Amino acid sequence: MVEEFRRLHDEQDMAWGQMAVFYRINSLSRVMEDALRDAGIPYQIARGTAFYERAEIKNAVAYLRCVVNPADEVSLLRIINTPTRGISDKTVKAMQAYALANNEPIDTLLGDPLKLTAVNTRAQTALAKFGKLLDTWRHAAGFGDQEPVVVDEPIAAMSLRGFVEDVLRQSGLEDSCRNDKSDPDHERLANLGELVSSAQQFEHDFELELELDGSDHTPSLSEKLLAFLERISLVSDVDAVDPDQGAVTLMTLHAAKGLEYPTVALIGVEDGLLPHERANADAHELEEERRLCFVGVTRAMRRLYLTHARYRTVFGQSNATIPSRFFREMPEDCLEEIDALDDDTDDLADSLTQRSLAGREAALYPPGCLVRHPQFGLGRIIDVHPTGSHTRARIAFNTAGTKTLILQYARLERVE
Repeated sequence: MVEEFRRLHDEQDMAWGQMAVFYRINSLSRVMEDALRDAGIPYQIARGTAFYERAEIKNAVAYLRCVVNPADEVSLLRIINTPTRGISDKTVKAMQAYALANNEPIDTLLGDPLKLTAVNTRAQTALAKFGKLLDTWRHAAGFGDQEPVVVDEPIAAMSLRGFVEDVLRQSGLEDSCRNDKSDPDHERLANLGELVSSAQQFEHDFELELELDGSDHTPSLSEKLLAFLERISLVSDVDAVDPDQGAVTLMTLHAAKGLEYPTVALIGVEDGLLPHERANADAHELEEERRLCFVGVTRAMRRLYLTHARYRTVFGQSNATIPSRFFREMPEDCLEEIDALDDDTDDLADSLTQRSLAGREAALYPPGCLVRHPQFGLGRIIDVHPTGSHTRARIAFNTAGTKTLILQYARLERVE
């Protein structure tokens, strides 16, 4: 959609402000925000909040920042009792007073809460437990200088995505959003899932850039976490848009009523999203979802794009999707279907076509097959991963050891 917006702007002089993107749930804005930002296209969130400014995302990011920098007092105070863990405002004020009087960083009290004599034993225990949890994450991420602290649940962070998942789960943020009665659609939980997917995508791109640069360096979890947080900080700095220049508008379908735009993209038109999964067992809810879809369709004055993915990543897990049943209720003569995975589609689909080709490339080198590399010699394929428009293969070479190569550039030759 970003490529199509660029084409309309450059070839047909359509202003950015004449284009809009609608979605059923807030978490879908993240990929559009990232794509628009990467393309240098101004955008604004109408009647809503940008992804990284949402409370649950700011809480999650604050946890990650405390892992990287124990002295980040702003982040620490944001999450010290979020979700609630028995550390009251009175305890926090006592911590701040002690730190000021003794000229000590406030985080040191998490390692030795007995110094805080102004609070009771229960509060001291809660502080110690939280301090041990932070120490465990720091050690797992490669920032700790002590032996790992034993906690009830082991850390399973073998990747940036896995680490972020562990923090969301063990902090209680995930359960807190899942059990939030004020959010029946579980949008806050979906936003946390989108943060996990964002971490996975960032990790892939980060490692791929190193490979394309010819680097043999394998980035550590601490390096990837620091880079991920740096990117989020940069995102927050450039979210502001100059209204005089116009901007693509992003908003939920609930916020779109009464508005019109020459060009509208309604994304995520899939069963489970539109209609929302909670409407499956309720005819009234299903009718409300149909009305929402109608609202989105009728906001377009000249052009309407309805999109659905073949696969969608939720909490880092990629799952096949089903196009919305609402497509079957629309007149066929009013729809022009474009399959972005067909090889003979137009330039709009080029990037997705490359992903399809990456999958075919992977099929040519199944795990276990023998290959020859012009530099590393003979080797055996361990596994292959078609990701994005490239396919990465892990290969055990007889003399050079195990290497990860991009098949499109590796100049491999199969050996029968």
